[in-house]
Amino acid sequence: MLILKSLGKPKLKYVSVNPKRSISLSSGFSQAKNRKPINFWVDEGNQRMFLENLAKELNIKSIEDWYSVSKEEFLEHGGGGLVNRFASYKNMIESLVPETKNKPWRRTTRLGSEFWKNEENQKEFLKDMAEQHNIVNPEDWYRITKEDVENLGGAGMLRLYDNLVCTMVSKNFPEFPWKIWNFQQIPLGYWLDMKHQKEFLEDIGKKFGVKEFDDWYKVKLIDVLNNGGHGLMKHYGSSIIKALHAIYPQHQWETWKFSNTEGIWDDTKNHKAYFEWLAKKLDVKDWRDWYRVKQVEVIENGGGGLLKLFYENSFIKAITSVYPEHPWQL
Repeated sequence: MLILKSLGKPKLKYVSVNPKRSISLSSGFSQAKNRKPINFWVDEGNQRMFLENLAKELNIKSIEDWYSVSKEEFLEHGGGGLVNRFASYKNMIESLVPETKNKPWRRTTRLGSEFWKNEENQKEFLKDMAEQHNIVNPEDWYRITKEDVENLGGAGMLRLYDNLVCTMVSKNFPEFPWKIWNFQQIPLGYWLDMKHQKEFLEDIGKKFGVKEFDDWYKVKLIDVLNNGGHGLMKHYGSSIIKALHAIYPQHQWETWKFSNTEGIWDDTKNHKAYFEWLAKKLDVKDWRDWYRVKQVEVIENGGGGLLKLFYENSFIKAITSVYPEHPWQL
């Protein structure tokens, strides 16, 4: 058996250091745990047969299965004498099933910081993680959670990286251009850094074909949220408009062009800014030119929400309120 290969050649089915007192291993060690002769466990054949018997009873079929076997299970099946021959249960398992040495994090969580500071140990653990979670491409690491790492025994390694999977992965694989916002958890205060905010918007811009500032008007809130922008949007009160104003202050944003204009009309400065923009678009050069503008033109140019929310759906009421200094004749 692969899992027992360290114990040498198989012995006979009935093994004992005393030829006058033979124990049938197939009947179960637990039945004979109080009748084992002196030096019984010194014999590697007895050790092998006990492990083979335990493997059958616990349905152990691979090396990985041994990681889940507890000391209590060894004792319950009559292996107390075998356990007592070793300094610790961990040492016993690694000695009898040496293949488990390759993944010690599966056996114990008390490996210590010195173990995890070793780059080779970290590399082997990440390799194990990749195998267990079917990680084929670098992007697959984005779905790994803190709990996934801890459940495999990597809590000690994770502590070296502030308990953040994104930091652990990006530090160990620096050659890949990681998008930190795509991980399940990001560093505290990450979105406070304007550099990170800009990097995120540049990435989103490429994805949605943003080549110039005006192209941002077609990007929706849901587009940002579905691509890792929950934290950024929370920072700006779920408003793309506020985010773009803060990150690209050099551009004169025409706020009413966005697909979601919720809240922008609360600032009366935007009322006048809108009509000044509309004047240029409709070639309104004198205040009297507003008489030829129809309400439908205002609505078609993004002003419907303004009229509805503040001017009882009336263009006339809106224009006379925004420009009260003119002698309007209604």
